[in-house]
Amino acid sequence: MISPPPIPAAWQIPAEAIEPSLFEKPVQSDGRHKRNIAFSLVSLISLTSAQSMNLFRTLRNATLGITLTLTPIWSPPPSHARGGIPHTDVASTRHVGELPPEIQNALRRWQSACGTPLKAKPLFAHYLGDSATGYRLIALHFHELGCTNGAVLCTNLGCLHQVYISTDGLYRLAFSANVFDVTLRILDHMPAIEIDGGIFSSQTHRVLHWNGRRFIEE
Repeated sequence: MISPPPIPAAWQIPAEAIEPSLFEKPVQSDGRHKRNIAFSLVSLISLTSAQSMNLFRTLRNATLGITLTLTPIWSPPPSHARGGIPHTDVASTRHVGELPPEIQNALRRWQSACGTPLKAKPLFAHYLGDSATGYRLIALHFHELGCTNGAVLCTNLGCLHQVYISTDGLYRLAFSANVFDVTLRILDHMPAIEIDGGIFSSQTHRVLHWNGRRFIEE
């Protein structure tokens, strides 16, 4: 048999609060005993109401605590709530300042057209390296550069893309062209780039391999 659940403490009535005459005295038929019974019942009802009020307050506070705890889980991100742009897509000087100094110096030529200081979105620079050979590559996607005059960076062939390569810690420009996209690869432990569009528009997808001096098509 399953035992009934215990009575909550807030519902329990102290024994000393109940009128003893209700249980100890024999049943009488006179009016005085009826008045005692009525008085005892009133006391019992009043006490039960007080205990119920305490229980209600306890449950209300518990419910409020749970509600406050769960509320942040369902809150939308502040930028979306205001209809703004997510922070990860905002151009920042940080994404330019993280580049090697020689690349930052090369980018200064665009300050007159794009403003000072230069700002870029997170996807402006793509990085790739091969620990076995020591090759390190950085591809710049100029459509991700914050520029008020985008016409200087993009044409009908695509937007400017540049690839810098390093083996000794210093980066030098190895590829620069207006194309739709450039993807960095390591093929057989040698750098390679996949190019879409641009001057290679006759073929939508081409691969150039590094021969030690420049990228060529094999």
